[in-house]
Amino acid sequence: MRAGNARAGTVMPAAAVVLLCLSSCDRPATGDYQGYVENEFVHVASAVSGTLEQLAVREGARVSAGDPLFALDPIVQASDIEDLRHRIAAAEARLKEMQMARRSAVLGALEAQLEARRAAEELARLEFERNKKLLAEKVVSEATFDNVRLALDEARERTTEAAMELQLAKEGEREELVDAARQDLDAMKAQLARLEWSLGQTRRAAPADATVQETLFEPGEWVPAGSPVVVLAPPRGCGRGSSCRSPTSRGCGRATRCAC
Repeated sequence: MRAGNARAGTVMPAAAVVLLCLSSCDRPATGDYQGYVENEFVHVASAVSGTLEQLAVREGARVSAGDPLFALDPIVQASDIEDLRHRIAAAEARLKEMQMARRSAVLGALEAQLEARRAAEELARLEFERNKKLLAEKVVSEATFDNVRLALDEARERTTEAAMELQLAKEGEREELVDAARQDLDAMKAQLARLEWSLGQTRRAAPADATVQETLFEPGEWVPAGSPVVVLAPPRGCGRGSSCRSPTSRGCGRATRCAC
């Protein structure tokens, strides 16, 4: 480093450089400083928390832009994404069914189904009446009669279900129900996008060519969201004569930022 303009062409002694830097560190930052710094450290963190699954670099190593730095365990995000995708698929199928007009062939099939269930209910009712008399005459047991009564109840339920299905097919789904289903689907898709972004945050790469200055966690440790895992130092600083601003009250610390 050369002195400011004490004497043109004169090199300042190394001890004077050290004293100059130490003295400047004791003064609060008030704005821009003329000079240059060695590096601007980049603290690489994840926006999500998780267990550190892999640390792909070591201190002192050189990395290129895009090289993997670390990975958090993605099991929570991956599980939530898989579950949500299944729910979205089911919601899409339901919405499509609600929006689709029922064709006459479908209506005919539903009407035939209702008639068949009504006939089955009638047979179950006749069997119930017959066994009711046999029970009074003590020809059949209570257990047998209970089974016959249960069969009648089930037949009636199936008939009711068929009638409701046919009625819905004739009237169609109400528009407000369709709108509500569409809104639910949109909300799930938005949630999926957020989860996929979170999954991407579990793996971080070098933003530029740099040297690994420091690693702050070891594999297996819990990493809170926003906590730096790797500290990088780009291979070149700001350069001679550039304007550098310190974000702290001390101008020579490791956190010095370059504004060149």
